[in-house]
Amino acid sequence: MLAEGKNRLRQTLGTFATGVTVITTYHHEASRHVGITVNSFSSVSLQPPMVLWSINRRSPNRGAFDVGSTHIIHVLRDDQTELARRFATPGPNKFHGLQTRPDPQTGIPLLLDWAAVMKCRTKELIAAGDHDIVLAEVLHHEHTDARPLIFVQGRFGAPLSSASNAG
Repeated sequence: MLAEGKNRLRQTLGTFATGVTVITTYHHEASRHVGITVNSFSSVSLQPPMVLWSINRRSPNRGAFDVGSTHIIHVLRDDQTELARRFATPGPNKFHGLQTRPDPQTGIPLLLDWAAVMKCRTKELIAAGDHDIVLAEVLHHEHTDARPLIFVQGRFGAPLSSASNAG
């Protein structure tokens, strides 16, 4: 019954469309680069500039995002489904064969193409069920006119049309 309830909740939550990000960093304890696909990303504050996202506490990558660590959030373009899948799939070297460039200050892999990018520093970790919410300060940000990749009802997709300035 518990598994059935969890699956029904996943389906219910899946009706809410989210953006898709790939978050990269360097895991100092494991001495390796980390890249993960995350769709729990959300804006928090403009002043100071802050965002949040969540990570499973049992993830082997969780320790890479401790308070004070730097990470780069890449909002993916609507044509980057395969990149989202690459970083969502567990594997030893998700960066193998992928062109990136190192961030000049940290050496963290920076993807070459994206809809938007934010360099962040973890300010706080908030326990929430089986996940930790990563509250992060935005240190630098850029964006393009590219349409973002979205995830809804268990599938990747693109917005039907460009966003309007209504309201």
